[in-house]
Amino acid sequence: MSKKLTLSIDNELIDFAHLYSQKSGISISKLFEQYLINLKNTDDRRMSRHKLNPKTAALYGIFEKQPIPDKIILTI
Repeated sequence: MSKKLTLSIDNELIDFAHLYSQKSGISISKLFEQYLINLKNTDDRRMSRHKLNPKTAALYGIFEKQPIPDKIILTI
């Protein structure tokens, strides 16, 4: 479903968008939509790379309320 969106953009960018739209034969709305789709896909890929392995996620934040013990204490 498409919805109308109003943007405030610098005049030079508006002029560029009109020229680019005419040259490419793609509407400004479609250009902006394609840009946002690419941005979303890039962000989705970036976020999926940073998902933690379940074992790591279980340990994440374990020392949040107390300092990490000294290595010497851990070996005793």
